[in-house]
Amino acid sequence: MTRVTRISVLFLSLALAAQAAPGGKLPYRFGMTKTDVRGETACSPYLEVPSTGGLECPNFVLDRKRNISFVFDAAGLAKIQLWFAEAASREDAMRATEELLAYLTKAHGAVESHNLAAGTQVTVKALFAALDGVGGPQKVQLRPQRSPVDAVVFASIMRHPTHGYYVFLYYTRPEK
Repeated sequence: MTRVTRISVLFLSLALAAQAAPGGKLPYRFGMTKTDVRGETACSPYLEVPSTGGLECPNFVLDRKRNISFVFDAAGLAKIQLWFAEAASREDAMRATEELLAYLTKAHGAVESHNLAAGTQVTVKALFAALDGVGGPQKVQLRPQRSPVDAVVFASIMRHPTHGYYVFLYYTRPEK
């Protein structure tokens, strides 16, 4: 194997390692310390987040490159947040929500939202109608109908009157 080929194989291996595993399995485990998370090669660089005491990394590949945040408590890693949109226009937030729905469905199966009327199909249009409804919430949430046994998975779509729309996916440690 030539040196160029070895280098190409190394970069390909690193690129594949920096992605979420099939089935929505992230390479992080609840209870990890900050040092453990920093040691995970799935993303870099890890940056301190003073407001939460956690970490953040702008280069995590889920379905594509996304920002990922980590929140810790006394027992270690407690919450993982993936950013699909931040301070986005309505159109960008709708595209991000479409990506979120596609990812959730592929990784975890059918999705539901308590913000929609019973029997309403969870679509971008339905979620934004609920979000924008008169007197309606400025946040809608959705989740897979079945979460994995080692995490609670849910997502939030929020509208801020000044800053725009936010679309986040969360993995949290299950309650015991």
